[in-house]
Amino acid sequence: MFNKEFRALVFKDQKLTPKIWQNIKCKLELLLEPNRRERLEREKEERRRNREGAICHFYHQIAQETVGYPFQLSSVESILPNAEEVLALPSIKPLLEEDTETVTEEQWNQAAPQVLYIIAKWWRDTLVQLVDSLERDTESQPNKASKGDEATLTPNQESDTVEAIFASIEALGSKVSYATSVFRCRDHKKVYWVPHNIAHGLSSHRFSSVSMLLDMIRPLDSDGQQLVRRLLTDLKHDPETVRSSEVVFEDQNLLCIRCDERIARYMSLDELIDHYLDHQKWFDDVTEAVRTWPNSCYPPQAANTELPKFVNDHDWVSRDGLLARQDDQETKEAVLMLQRNFLKEELPDPLPTGANDNLGEL
Repeated sequence: MFNKEFRALVFKDQKLTPKIWQNIKCKLELLLEPNRRERLEREKEERRRNREGAICHFYHQIAQETVGYPFQLSSVESILPNAEEVLALPSIKPLLEEDTETVTEEQWNQAAPQVLYIIAKWWRDTLVQLVDSLERDTESQPNKASKGDEATLTPNQESDTVEAIFASIEALGSKVSYATSVFRCRDHKKVYWVPHNIAHGLSSHRFSSVSMLLDMIRPLDSDGQQLVRRLLTDLKHDPETVRSSEVVFEDQNLLCIRCDERIARYMSLDELIDHYLDHQKWFDDVTEAVRTWPNSCYPPQAANTELPKFVNDHDWVSRDGLLARQDDQETKEAVLMLQRNFLKEELPDPLPTGANDNLGEL
């Protein structure tokens, strides 16, 4: 700002008289005009950013209301329709270009229907992908829609009114809300129901699309689906009708019947499913290791008759019988007391004398 011309006009060792001011005023105005233009341009850009911020706020608000799930906005932004697409809409573009301080709620409400349409289509298509993944990854297709809902499950691009889209959303949302609609994260080895599978994917992984999210957090395969159905049946629920909201809760009052009651821990339903899946994974890994590297798994001098036989006592596919039970508080307290007393006992070595010698050679 203080260039040489400005300094030459202003920084003088003499009194500023009216006459001198009149002589330098026009010259100063010419020098200061570029600064004025720059300041006005900065203020204009700031107002535009304010309007863009207000539009994005309303956009995320309508997205959250449409989806109906408590996702963090900072997370769900990665898979929402691009904000640039929204800002370019015919109803939104004038709000952005009109040089006002911000966008009021009244202005937004007049332009919101186009945005609602985009968000509704995006969420409908997301639910379609969820349903398709459930039906593609399982041999049987559980919990088929009722005949009244079948027409609304498949999008019809020719009749894509907002009302038709929301009817599809309701039917699709109902379809993924069954307790048998279970997803599992490949990295964290934990199961989730909708919408927690999406929330986990957004908070723990980086995705730019729903397809990428579903590639990481996939539905259980047919054996896993069979496990879930058997567990629900054991817990006296109908797998064909029960919703996840009815059985998924934090209370840990479920006990695995295949484990020794003296050491088994109480679990929630998701933990119980993971418990069985982890046991199956361990058994499969051990079986494969024995088949591939038998000399590394057994002592060289061991005879075939001495080799231990691995048995999967948590096999739910080929073994009948109950898998789990749900205890009331009184029964749970009694079991916990039994476990505490068991831990206080002096436990003998379960292996016979001399058996440890062979273990040391493994």
